Amino acid sequence: PDEAVEPPPPHRDLDEQEIGAYGADSIGDLVQKVAPLIDGSGEAPILLVNGKRIGDPSEITGYPPEALAKLAILPPEAASRYGYAAGKRVVNLELKKHFVSWTTDAGITAPTAGGRYTAQLSAGRAVIDGHTRWNATASLSRDTALWKSARDIPLSDADAALARSIVNSANMDAAIDPHRYETLASSGHAVRFNAGVNRPLGDFAGSLNFGASRSESYQAVGMPVATVTVPSATGPQMVSQLIRADALASDQRSTAFNIGASLSGPVAGWQASLALRYSNNRGNNQYERGYDASAVQQLVDSGAPDFDPFGVWPEVPLRTDRTTTRSSNLGASLNLSKPILTLPAGQMTTSLTLNASQYRSATDLLNATTGITTHNRSRGSQTDGQISFNIPVTSRAQNALAALGDIALDLSAAARRASGSGTYYRLHGGARWSPFPFLDLRAALSHENVEPTFDQLHGPRM
Repeated sequence: PDEAVEPPPPHRDLDEQEIGAYGADSIGDLVQKVAPLIDGSGEAPILLVNGKRIGDPSEITGYPPEALAKLAILPPEAASRYGYAAGKRVVNLELKKHFVSWTTDAGITAPTAGGRYTAQLSAGRAVIDGHTRWNATASLSRDTALWKSARDIPLSDADAALARSIVNSANMDAAIDPHRYETLASSGHAVRFNAGVNRPLGDFAGSLNFGASRSESYQAVGMPVATVTVPSATGPQMVSQLIRADALASDQRSTAFNIGASLSGPVAGWQASLALRYSNNRGNNQYERGYDASAVQQLVDSGAPDFDPFGVWPEVPLRTDRTTTRSSNLGASLNLSKPILTLPAGQMTTSLTLNASQYRSATDLLNATTGITTHNRSRGSQTDGQISFNIPVTSRAQNALAALGDIALDLSAAARRASGSGTYYRLHGGARWSPFPFLDLRAALSHENVEPTFDQLHGPRM
Protein backbone atom coordinates (compact mmCIF):
# COMPACT_ATOMS: atom_id res chain seq x y z
CA PRO A 1 0.00 0.00 0.00
CA ASP A 2 1.07 3.61 -0.62
CA GLU A 3 1.88 5.45 2.55
CA ALA A 4 2.38 9.17 3.00
CA VAL A 5 5.13 10.49 5.22
CA GLU A 6 3.56 11.73 8.43
CA PRO A 7 4.73 15.01 9.98
CA PRO A 8 6.65 14.66 13.23
CA PRO A 9 5.08 15.74 16.53
CA PRO A 10 4.88 19.56 16.61
CA HIS A 11 7.32 21.67 18.54
CA ARG A 12 4.42 24.05 19.28
CA ASP A 13 0.84 24.22 18.02
CA LEU A 14 -1.89 26.85 18.16
CA ASP A 15 -5.60 26.03 18.35
CA GLU A 16 -8.45 28.18 16.99
CA GLN A 17 -8.66 30.33 20.12
CA GLU A 18 -4.93 31.06 20.14
CA ILE A 19 -4.99 31.80 16.40
CA GLY A 20 -7.85 34.29 16.88
CA ALA A 21 -5.91 36.12 19.60
CA TYR A 22 -3.37 37.32 17.01
CA GLY A 23 -6.01 39.33 15.12
CA ALA A 24 -4.48 38.47 11.76
CA ASP A 25 -6.18 39.40 8.48
CA SER A 26 -4.97 36.34 6.55
CA ILE A 27 -2.96 33.16 6.99
CA GLY A 28 0.05 34.96 5.50
CA ASP A 29 -0.33 37.73 8.09
CA LEU A 30 -0.71 35.13 10.84
CA VAL A 31 2.53 33.35 9.85
CA GLN A 32 4.38 36.67 10.06
CA LYS A 33 2.94 37.42 13.49
CA VAL A 34 3.89 34.02 14.94
CA ALA A 35 7.47 34.35 13.59
CA PRO A 36 8.93 34.83 17.11
CA LEU A 37 7.56 31.39 18.04
CA ILE A 38 9.18 29.76 15.00
CA ASP A 39 12.76 31.02 15.31
CA GLY A 40 14.68 34.29 15.50
CA SER A 41 16.01 34.35 11.95
CA GLY A 42 13.09 36.24 10.42
CA GLU A 43 13.23 33.91 7.39
CA ALA A 44 9.85 32.84 6.01
CA PRO A 45 9.09 29.22 7.00
CA ILE A 46 8.10 26.40 4.67
CA LEU A 47 4.34 25.84 4.66
CA LEU A 48 2.60 22.48 4.55
CA VAL A 49 -1.16 22.07 4.21
CA ASN A 50 -2.67 19.13 6.09
CA GLY A 51 0.81 17.60 6.33
CA LYS A 52 1.55 17.78 2.58
CA ARG A 53 3.78 19.90 0.34
CA ILE A 54 2.16 22.64 -1.73
CA GLY A 55 3.30 24.07 -5.05
CA ASP A 56 3.31 27.75 -4.07
CA PRO A 57 2.77 29.38 -0.64
CA SER A 58 0.55 32.04 -2.24
CA GLU A 59 -2.12 29.39 -2.86
CA ILE A 60 -2.85 29.29 0.88
CA THR A 61 -1.59 32.56 2.42
CA GLY A 62 -4.62 34.52 1.16
CA TYR A 63 -7.12 32.42 3.12
CA PRO A 64 -8.57 33.96 6.31
CA PRO A 65 -7.07 32.58 9.55
CA GLU A 66 -10.56 31.40 10.57
CA ALA A 67 -10.14 28.62 7.98
CA LEU A 68 -7.53 26.97 10.23
CA ALA A 69 -8.33 24.29 12.74
CA LYS A 70 -4.74 24.28 13.97
CA LEU A 71 -1.31 25.73 13.20
CA ALA A 72 1.62 23.47 14.10
CA ILE A 73 5.23 24.60 14.26
CA LEU A 74 7.28 21.50 13.47
CA PRO A 75 10.73 20.72 14.88
CA PRO A 76 13.88 21.46 12.81
CA GLU A 77 14.27 17.87 11.59
CA ALA A 78 10.94 18.13 9.70
CA ALA A 79 12.48 20.03 6.76
CA SER A 80 14.63 17.17 5.46
CA ARG A 81 11.76 14.73 5.96
CA TYR A 82 9.79 16.67 3.32
CA GLY A 83 12.71 17.17 0.96
CA TYR A 84 13.72 20.70 1.98
CA ALA A 85 17.15 21.93 3.04
CA ALA A 86 18.08 20.79 6.53
CA GLY A 87 17.60 23.46 9.15
CA LYS A 88 14.64 25.18 7.48
CA ARG A 89 11.65 25.66 9.74
CA VAL A 90 8.32 24.12 8.75
CA VAL A 91 4.77 25.14 9.66
CA ASN A 92 1.88 22.73 9.09
CA LEU A 93 -1.48 24.37 8.43
CA GLU A 94 -4.39 22.11 9.33
CA LEU A 95 -7.53 23.34 7.54
CA LYS A 96 -11.11 22.90 8.64
CA LYS A 97 -13.09 20.28 6.75
CA HIS A 98 -15.77 22.75 5.69
CA PHE A 99 -15.49 26.51 5.58
CA VAL A 100 -17.05 29.35 3.55
CA SER A 101 -16.38 33.07 3.92
CA TRP A 102 -16.53 36.48 2.30
CA THR A 103 -13.94 38.90 3.64
CA THR A 104 -13.57 42.64 3.13
CA ASP A 105 -11.03 44.93 4.68
CA ALA A 106 -10.66 48.70 4.41
CA GLY A 107 -8.30 51.06 6.17
CA ILE A 108 -7.04 54.61 6.14
CA THR A 109 -3.85 55.81 7.78
CA ALA A 110 -3.51 59.52 8.51
CA PRO A 111 -0.64 61.38 10.22
CA THR A 112 -1.29 63.71 13.14
CA ALA A 113 0.94 66.47 11.76
CA GLY A 114 0.04 66.45 8.07
CA GLY A 115 1.80 64.65 5.28
CA ARG A 116 1.18 61.20 3.84
CA TYR A 117 -2.18 59.42 3.74
CA THR A 118 -2.67 55.74 2.91
CA ALA A 119 -5.87 53.95 1.93
CA GLN A 120 -6.35 50.21 1.44
CA LEU A 121 -9.28 48.08 0.29
CA SER A 122 -9.44 44.32 -0.23
CA ALA A 123 -12.11 41.68 -0.77
CA GLY A 124 -11.91 37.92 -0.93
CA ARG A 125 -13.86 34.68 -1.13
CA ALA A 126 -12.70 31.35 0.30
CA VAL A 127 -14.39 27.95 0.19
CA ILE A 128 -13.25 24.62 1.69
CA ASP A 129 -15.35 21.53 1.03
CA GLY A 130 -13.47 18.44 2.18
CA HIS A 131 -10.48 17.94 -0.12
CA THR A 132 -11.61 20.69 -2.51
CA ARG A 133 -10.82 24.32 -1.83
CA TRP A 134 -10.59 27.58 -3.75
CA ASN A 135 -10.12 31.25 -3.05
CA ALA A 136 -9.89 34.60 -4.83
CA THR A 137 -8.62 37.89 -3.42
CA ALA A 138 -8.38 41.39 -4.91
CA SER A 139 -6.85 44.44 -3.26
CA LEU A 140 -6.28 48.13 -3.96
CA SER A 141 -3.95 50.54 -2.20
CA ARG A 142 -3.12 54.20 -2.62
CA ASP A 143 -0.51 56.43 -0.97
CA THR A 144 -0.25 60.20 -1.18
CA ALA A 145 3.16 61.86 -1.30
CA LEU A 146 4.98 63.17 1.75
CA TRP A 147 6.51 66.51 0.73
CA LYS A 148 9.49 68.11 2.35
CA SER A 149 7.36 71.21 2.89
CA ALA A 150 5.13 69.14 5.25
CA ARG A 151 8.03 68.70 7.67
CA ASP A 152 10.21 71.20 9.48
CA ILE A 153 13.42 70.55 7.54
CA PRO A 154 16.08 73.29 7.31
CA LEU A 155 16.77 74.57 3.80
CA SER A 156 20.23 73.65 2.51
CA ASP A 157 22.60 76.41 1.36
CA ALA A 158 22.56 75.02 -2.21
CA ASP A 159 18.74 75.06 -2.40
CA ALA A 160 18.60 78.56 -0.92
CA ALA A 161 21.12 79.86 -3.48
CA LEU A 162 19.20 78.23 -6.34
CA ALA A 163 15.92 79.77 -5.18
CA ARG A 164 17.53 83.25 -5.02
CA SER A 165 18.87 82.87 -8.59
CA ILE A 166 15.41 82.42 -10.15
CA VAL A 167 14.31 85.52 -12.06
CA ASN A 168 11.55 86.76 -14.37
CA SER A 169 9.51 83.57 -14.75
CA ALA A 170 5.80 83.48 -15.56
CA ASN A 171 5.56 80.35 -13.37
CA MET A 172 7.37 81.88 -10.41
CA ASP A 173 5.53 82.11 -7.12
CA ALA A 174 5.80 85.15 -4.90
CA ALA A 175 8.20 83.16 -2.72
CA ILE A 176 10.04 80.09 -3.99
CA ASP A 177 10.18 77.18 -1.53
CA PRO A 178 12.45 74.40 -2.87
CA HIS A 179 10.85 71.95 -0.43
CA ARG A 180 7.62 72.16 -2.45
CA TYR A 181 9.46 70.41 -5.30
CA GLU A 182 10.80 67.36 -3.48
CA THR A 183 9.12 64.44 -1.71
CA LEU A 184 10.39 62.43 1.23
CA ALA A 185 8.09 59.50 0.34
CA SER A 186 6.55 58.83 -3.06
CA SER A 187 2.89 58.71 -3.97
CA GLY A 188 1.52 55.67 -5.73
CA HIS A 189 -1.15 53.05 -6.13
CA ALA A 190 -1.24 49.29 -6.61
CA VAL A 191 -3.75 46.67 -7.74
CA ARG A 192 -3.33 42.97 -6.92
CA PHE A 193 -5.32 39.84 -7.68
CA ASN A 194 -4.76 36.23 -6.68
CA ALA A 195 -6.87 33.12 -7.21
CA GLY A 196 -6.30 29.42 -6.69
CA VAL A 197 -8.05 26.08 -6.65
CA ASN A 198 -7.13 22.67 -5.23
CA ARG A 199 -9.21 19.56 -5.84
CA PRO A 200 -8.95 15.75 -6.09
CA LEU A 201 -8.18 14.23 -9.49
CA GLY A 202 -8.77 10.51 -9.04
CA ASP A 203 -6.08 9.22 -6.69
CA PHE A 204 -4.22 12.51 -7.05
CA ALA A 205 -4.75 16.09 -5.89
CA GLY A 206 -4.16 18.97 -8.29
CA SER A 207 -3.85 22.69 -7.75
CA LEU A 208 -3.69 25.76 -9.95
CA ASN A 209 -2.79 29.24 -8.74
CA PHE A 210 -2.62 32.59 -10.54
CA GLY A 211 -1.51 36.02 -9.37
CA ALA A 212 -1.13 39.42 -11.05
CA SER A 213 -0.26 42.92 -9.87
CA ARG A 214 0.34 46.40 -11.21
CA SER A 215 1.84 49.32 -9.34
CA GLU A 216 2.81 52.90 -10.11
CA SER A 217 4.70 55.44 -8.02
CA TYR A 218 5.68 59.09 -8.36
CA GLN A 219 8.58 60.85 -6.66
CA ALA A 220 9.30 64.58 -6.91
CA VAL A 221 13.08 64.96 -7.21
CA GLY A 222 13.76 68.69 -7.47
CA MET A 223 13.02 72.12 -8.88
CA PRO A 224 12.37 72.32 -12.67
CA VAL A 225 14.93 75.03 -13.34
CA ALA A 226 17.49 75.77 -16.05
CA THR A 227 20.59 77.73 -15.04
CA VAL A 228 23.17 79.78 -16.93
CA THR A 229 26.11 81.88 -15.79
CA VAL A 230 26.24 85.53 -16.88
CA PRO A 231 29.09 88.03 -16.42
CA SER A 232 28.62 90.98 -14.08
CA ALA A 233 30.66 93.76 -12.50
CA THR A 234 31.16 91.64 -9.38
CA GLY A 235 31.98 88.43 -11.25
CA PRO A 236 30.01 85.52 -12.75
CA GLN A 237 26.36 85.44 -11.66
CA MET A 238 24.04 82.42 -11.65
CA VAL A 239 20.70 83.11 -13.34
CA SER A 240 17.90 80.49 -13.34
CA GLN A 241 14.46 80.16 -14.87
CA LEU A 242 11.60 78.11 -13.40
CA ILE A 243 10.55 76.26 -16.54
CA ARG A 244 7.26 74.80 -15.32
CA ALA A 245 5.05 74.81 -12.27
CA ASP A 246 5.39 71.13 -11.21
CA ALA A 247 8.51 69.39 -9.93
CA LEU A 248 10.98 67.20 -11.73
CA ALA A 249 9.71 63.65 -11.37
CA SER A 250 10.72 60.03 -11.18
CA ASP A 251 7.96 57.66 -12.32
CA GLN A 252 8.04 53.89 -11.83
CA ARG A 253 5.55 51.45 -13.32
CA SER A 254 5.69 47.70 -12.86
CA THR A 255 3.53 44.73 -13.75
CA ALA A 256 3.94 41.13 -12.64
CA PHE A 257 2.12 37.87 -12.98
CA ASN A 258 2.79 34.30 -11.92
CA ILE A 259 1.12 30.98 -12.44
CA GLY A 260 1.75 27.70 -10.69
CA ALA A 261 0.39 24.18 -10.86
CA SER A 262 1.00 21.06 -8.81
CA LEU A 263 -0.02 17.42 -8.81
CA SER A 264 0.50 15.04 -5.92
CA GLY A 265 -0.42 11.46 -5.17
CA PRO A 266 0.84 7.86 -5.02
CA VAL A 267 3.20 6.66 -7.76
CA ALA A 268 4.71 3.15 -7.66
CA GLY A 269 4.65 3.02 -3.88
CA TRP A 270 5.98 6.56 -3.40
CA GLN A 271 4.13 9.69 -2.35
CA ALA A 272 4.98 12.02 -5.25
CA SER A 273 4.57 15.76 -5.68
CA LEU A 274 5.29 17.66 -8.91
CA ALA A 275 5.13 21.47 -9.00
CA LEU A 276 5.56 23.83 -11.98
CA ARG A 277 5.76 27.62 -11.76
CA TYR A 278 6.30 30.58 -14.07
CA SER A 279 6.68 34.27 -13.25
CA ASN A 280 7.12 37.34 -15.41
CA ASN A 281 7.97 40.89 -14.30
CA ARG A 282 8.18 44.12 -16.31
CA GLY A 283 9.15 47.59 -15.18
CA ASN A 284 9.53 51.07 -16.66
CA ASN A 285 11.23 54.00 -14.99
CA GLN A 286 11.55 57.61 -16.15
CA TYR A 287 13.86 59.91 -14.21
CA GLU A 288 13.89 63.62 -15.09
CA ARG A 289 17.44 64.82 -14.47
CA GLY A 290 16.80 68.45 -15.34
CA TYR A 291 16.91 70.91 -18.23
CA ASP A 292 19.73 71.33 -20.73
CA ALA A 293 20.51 75.06 -20.90
CA SER A 294 23.63 74.70 -23.10
CA ALA A 295 21.96 76.50 -26.05
CA VAL A 296 20.97 79.40 -23.79
CA GLN A 297 24.48 79.51 -22.34
CA GLN A 298 25.86 79.83 -25.89
CA LEU A 299 23.64 82.86 -26.45
CA VAL A 300 25.03 84.41 -23.27
CA ASP A 301 28.65 83.59 -24.15
CA SER A 302 28.30 84.95 -27.71
CA GLY A 303 26.79 88.18 -26.43
CA ALA A 304 23.71 87.94 -28.67
CA PRO A 305 22.32 91.51 -28.73
CA ASP A 306 18.66 90.47 -28.91
CA PHE A 307 18.81 88.04 -25.97
CA ASP A 308 18.25 89.07 -22.34
CA PRO A 309 19.12 86.28 -19.86
CA PHE A 310 16.90 88.05 -17.32
CA GLY A 311 13.94 87.95 -19.72
CA VAL A 312 12.16 85.24 -21.66
CA TRP A 313 14.28 82.25 -22.76
CA PRO A 314 13.82 80.06 -25.80
CA GLU A 315 12.57 76.49 -25.26
CA VAL A 316 14.89 74.43 -23.06
CA PRO A 317 14.93 70.63 -23.59
CA LEU A 318 14.26 68.26 -20.70
CA ARG A 319 16.77 65.45 -20.02
CA THR A 320 15.06 62.19 -19.02
CA ASP A 321 16.74 58.86 -18.26
CA ARG A 322 14.58 55.89 -19.26
CA THR A 323 14.96 52.34 -17.98
CA THR A 324 13.03 49.25 -19.08
CA THR A 325 13.43 45.90 -17.33
CA ARG A 326 12.01 42.48 -18.14
CA SER A 327 12.56 39.21 -16.32
CA SER A 328 11.06 35.73 -16.28
CA ASN A 329 11.59 32.56 -14.30
CA LEU A 330 10.47 29.01 -15.06
CA GLY A 331 10.89 26.28 -12.49
CA ALA A 332 9.94 22.70 -11.68
CA SER A 333 10.20 20.62 -8.53
CA LEU A 334 9.71 16.88 -7.97
CA ASN A 335 9.57 15.26 -4.54
CA LEU A 336 9.29 11.55 -3.77
CA SER A 337 8.94 10.22 -0.24
CA LYS A 338 7.95 7.00 1.49
CA PRO A 339 8.59 4.87 4.57
CA ILE A 340 11.19 2.32 3.48
CA LEU A 341 11.76 0.25 6.60
CA THR A 342 9.92 -0.57 9.81
CA LEU A 343 12.27 -0.48 12.79
CA PRO A 344 11.47 -1.29 16.43
CA ALA A 345 11.33 2.45 17.19
CA GLY A 346 9.14 3.31 14.18
CA GLN A 347 9.32 3.82 10.44
CA MET A 348 12.48 4.88 8.66
CA THR A 349 11.55 7.30 5.90
CA THR A 350 13.37 8.71 2.90
CA SER A 351 12.76 11.73 0.68
CA LEU A 352 14.21 12.57 -2.74
CA THR A 353 13.84 16.07 -4.23
CA LEU A 354 14.89 17.35 -7.66
CA ASN A 355 14.60 21.03 -8.66
CA ALA A 356 15.32 22.82 -11.94
CA SER A 357 14.89 26.47 -12.89
CA GLN A 358 15.75 28.82 -15.72
CA TYR A 359 15.70 32.61 -15.71
CA ARG A 360 16.06 35.42 -18.24
CA SER A 361 16.44 39.14 -17.69
CA ALA A 362 16.89 42.20 -19.91
CA THR A 363 17.55 45.85 -19.04
CA ASP A 364 17.61 48.79 -21.47
CA LEU A 365 18.91 52.12 -20.15
CA LEU A 366 18.84 55.42 -22.06
CA ASN A 367 21.22 57.93 -20.49
CA ALA A 368 19.87 61.39 -21.34
CA THR A 369 23.20 63.07 -20.62
CA THR A 370 25.21 61.02 -23.11
CA GLY A 371 22.36 59.94 -25.40
CA ILE A 372 23.67 56.36 -25.24
CA THR A 373 21.35 53.38 -24.76
CA THR A 374 22.84 50.43 -22.86
CA HIS A 375 21.44 46.91 -23.31
CA ASN A 376 22.10 44.23 -20.69
CA ARG A 377 20.96 40.64 -21.20
CA SER A 378 21.44 37.64 -18.95
CA ARG A 379 20.11 34.13 -18.69
CA GLY A 380 20.98 31.09 -16.68
CA SER A 381 19.77 27.86 -15.15
CA GLN A 382 20.11 25.91 -11.95
CA THR A 383 19.55 22.30 -10.99
CA ASP A 384 19.75 20.80 -7.54
CA GLY A 385 18.81 17.66 -5.72
CA GLN A 386 18.66 16.24 -2.21
CA ILE A 387 18.19 12.85 -0.61
CA SER A 388 17.43 12.49 3.08
CA PHE A 389 16.76 9.75 5.62
CA ASN A 390 14.95 9.95 8.96
CA ILE A 391 15.86 7.09 11.30
CA PRO A 392 14.15 6.45 14.67
CA VAL A 393 16.59 4.73 17.05
CA THR A 394 14.71 4.47 20.33
CA SER A 395 11.12 5.25 21.30
CA ARG A 396 9.12 5.39 24.49
CA ALA A 397 5.84 5.09 22.59
CA GLN A 398 7.01 1.92 20.76
CA ASN A 399 8.75 0.54 23.87
CA ALA A 400 12.01 0.26 21.94
CA LEU A 401 14.86 0.85 24.41
CA ALA A 402 12.40 3.10 26.24
CA ALA A 403 14.80 3.66 29.13
CA LEU A 404 16.94 5.82 26.80
CA GLY A 405 14.00 8.04 25.84
CA ASP A 406 13.42 9.08 22.22
CA ILE A 407 16.43 9.16 19.89
CA ALA A 408 16.20 9.92 16.16
CA LEU A 409 18.69 10.70 13.41
CA ASP A 410 18.26 12.67 10.18
CA LEU A 411 20.85 12.43 7.41
CA SER A 412 20.85 14.29 4.09
CA ALA A 413 23.07 15.00 1.09
CA ALA A 414 22.42 17.83 -1.39
CA ALA A 415 24.09 19.13 -4.56
CA ARG A 416 23.46 22.14 -6.77
CA ARG A 417 24.81 23.25 -10.13
CA ALA A 418 24.20 26.78 -11.47
CA SER A 419 25.26 28.57 -14.64
CA GLY A 420 28.68 30.16 -14.32
CA SER A 421 29.56 28.48 -11.05
CA GLY A 422 30.90 25.23 -9.73
CA THR A 423 29.04 22.44 -8.01
CA TYR A 424 27.77 23.09 -4.53
CA TYR A 425 27.28 20.21 -2.12
CA ARG A 426 26.17 19.81 1.46
CA LEU A 427 26.31 16.85 3.83
CA HIS A 428 24.20 17.11 6.95
CA GLY A 429 23.65 14.95 9.99
CA GLY A 430 21.38 15.71 12.91
CA ALA A 431 20.40 13.93 16.11
CA ARG A 432 17.52 14.45 18.54
CA TRP A 433 17.45 13.00 22.04
CA SER A 434 14.55 13.42 24.42
CA PRO A 435 15.56 11.62 27.63
CA PHE A 436 12.43 12.95 29.36
CA PRO A 437 9.10 14.14 27.92
CA PHE A 438 9.86 17.71 29.03
CA LEU A 439 13.40 17.87 27.59
CA ASP A 440 14.62 17.90 23.97
CA LEU A 441 18.31 17.92 23.05
CA ARG A 442 19.40 18.48 19.44
CA ALA A 443 22.76 18.45 17.69
CA ALA A 444 23.67 18.91 14.04
CA LEU A 445 26.80 18.82 11.92
CA SER A 446 27.06 20.04 8.31
CA HIS A 447 29.85 20.12 5.77
CA GLU A 448 29.44 22.20 2.61
CA ASN A 449 31.38 24.11 0.01
CA VAL A 450 30.21 27.68 -0.42
CA GLU A 451 31.29 30.15 -3.08
CA PRO A 452 32.54 33.47 -1.68
CA THR A 453 30.21 36.42 -2.14
CA PHE A 454 31.09 39.57 -4.09
CA ASP A 455 31.65 41.49 -0.85
CA GLN A 456 33.99 38.81 0.46
CA LEU A 457 36.07 38.95 -2.73
CA HIS A 458 36.07 42.67 -3.40
CA GLY A 459 34.97 44.39 -0.20
CA PRO A 460 37.33 46.57 1.89
CA ARG A 461 39.79 44.79 4.12
CA MET A 462 39.21 45.29 7.82
